[in-house]
Amino acid sequence: MFCQSLAFRLAFLCLWLGCGLPLWVHAAQVSVLIVSAERNAAFAEAAEVFMGELERGGVSRSKVQYLTLAEARTSATRADQFVLALGVVAANEMARSETRVPVLCVFVPNQSFEMIVRNTQRRPASQFSAIYLNQALGRQLDLIKLALPQHQRIGVLLGSQSSAQVPLLEDERRKRSMELIQTKIDVNESMFAKLQVLLDESQVLLALPDPQVYNSATLQNILLSTLRAGVPMVSFSPSYVKAGALMAIYSTPAQVGQQAAQLTRAVMQGKELGPPQYPNDFLIDVNVPLARSMNLDLDAQNLTERLKRLELKK
Repeated sequence: MFCQSLAFRLAFLCLWLGCGLPLWVHAAQVSVLIVSAERNAAFAEAAEVFMGELERGGVSRSKVQYLTLAEARTSATRADQFVLALGVVAANEMARSETRVPVLCVFVPNQSFEMIVRNTQRRPASQFSAIYLNQALGRQLDLIKLALPQHQRIGVLLGSQSSAQVPLLEDERRKRSMELIQTKIDVNESMFAKLQVLLDESQVLLALPDPQVYNSATLQNILLSTLRAGVPMVSFSPSYVKAGALMAIYSTPAQVGQQAAQLTRAVMQGKELGPPQYPNDFLIDVNVPLARSMNLDLDAQNLTERLKRLELKK
């Protein structure tokens, strides 16, 4: 009876990740655990490519498990080498956990990751890092310079999250002799009067991921305003191109999964996870009918190749 009671207490006291997931004495152990708040199409594609890349590197699929956070909290599975967190919710939960293995967060904008780090006092380094969802600001400005060389006045709508990007954006635009026109939108403030003034002064609108500014309630009106003003939008999502933006630069789930697998293999070989980084690979989408209506000759594949060549020279 005493032994049974002691075993129960040990099992109860051993909490894995600090989030209610019990580490039982006979817990199933995998090398890599993938976690997400939900299983959507993007997460599933990234996870499949990630597992395939690890398998090609010699890691058996039986040593990699993909669980939702809800499943993980009631599972006896734990990772002994690596955790891949898909999305902001999973990244936040892993940051608050007590896991001792390296955690790589993906599908997380850099502003969200930095906020998670501040709020949890995690140190973004060898044990907790990210591949950002968004592209480097310099890459976005280089795309504008390649595709729209006459467009030097870059307008940006800033919310509470994207405002933190201004110092870096200023630095990058100075390197390219571009002019930055910024408008800050306060919480609960109607943005459209300010947007119209911004569009009157800008030649292109650069959309930065910020849920306060770009969301399902505001996007259509923002795009209609840009179309009426004849100011093209360069965005971070291919869905925006379908809705009326001129271009988007982004990384696919497959590209993210492949980069994550490369970092994971390096860690499993004894290397450091390293600081957060932007995606290595990317795609460009162009709204061809809109480009033609603006008398612009733009080809997505050509722009992608030119931008990659430009980055190789740096």
